[in-house]
Amino acid sequence: MSSPSLPSLSRASLSHEGQSVWPTILSAEQAALRVASRKPARNTRTTSSAFAHHSFGAIPYHQLGQQITSCLSAVDGEGDLETAVQNENLQNLGLQYRNKILRVFRSSSNNLMPIEDSALDTVRDQVANEKTAATTQRGAHQNALVRDGFRCTLTGVYDTYSTQLFPAIDARSRDTNAFLGVAQCAHIFPETAEDGDKNRYEKLMGPDVHEYYNIMTMRVGLRHLFDQLDFWFEEVVEEKNTYDIISHNDVVFRQFAAPPRRVTFRVDPTLVAACNAAGSETPKLPSPALLALRAVCSLIAHMSGAGAHGDQILHDPEETPSSRTEVKG
Repeated sequence: MSSPSLPSLSRASLSHEGQSVWPTILSAEQAALRVASRKPARNTRTTSSAFAHHSFGAIPYHQLGQQITSCLSAVDGEGDLETAVQNENLQNLGLQYRNKILRVFRSSSNNLMPIEDSALDTVRDQVANEKTAATTQRGAHQNALVRDGFRCTLTGVYDTYSTQLFPAIDARSRDTNAFLGVAQCAHIFPETAEDGDKNRYEKLMGPDVHEYYNIMTMRVGLRHLFDQLDFWFEEVVEEKNTYDIISHNDVVFRQFAAPPRRVTFRVDPTLVAACNAAGSETPKLPSPALLALRAVCSLIAHMSGAGAHGDQILHDPEETPSSRTEVKG
């Protein structure tokens, strides 16, 4: 799947600072595309896409602008040599941002952890009376399943294991003629970026990684695509907890005969009743702010073409920016 073209200067929504460097970025992108057949994952797209789609706020946008300016100014040479060095600097900066985005969102966990074999009411009451966030993947998986009614939040497919474990859930799925499938706990911001790199996430979310506002139940195939940044959620104005499912990869919508295009997150009514009976707060739904931030990063990954090369990027030492000298802002 090809990446969309970067906008021209006249069509790009940029500050004065951005307009001054955009022509050079476009030139560097063209130079990178000329060698794309040899190094398809190496380009300036992540940098330029983040710069063009500046929804991260004024401070990160200005910081990125300073880094780009540094790439262009810290050059010895003239003419073609100067241009080649500038292109190389911009490409290295793009590699740094590309890998950071992918490593933040790409989780390595299989996340197939079932609920304990206990009565459904016991599990529901445990969640209703819980005062602190889960501290493990297993606990987060249980909490997401109970809050979401043991169903994929996008498709309504019931979790196969839960229907086998709890007769009431099996009966509910049969009453509605619902399909079954393996459901997993998807994190908006995953717990870990890679194996052996557990501290990176802690710097972003601290101990709140398994909070309700950061998790949702998702069918295994969709969770994999979500993990690959192949789709994201865009909030529907004036419709609470409702989002359009956005993707530029049609494989997302070819998973089902009637693919989901819009989702409304809601807490399972039986859990709401249990929380009311216990006098406790109803679990939070996925955070609009975190979903919006992930949406921006997913869009940037799509525009840059980084998502299509995710596995190569994460496992190819030659393409890892940490092995290079970082450009200083």
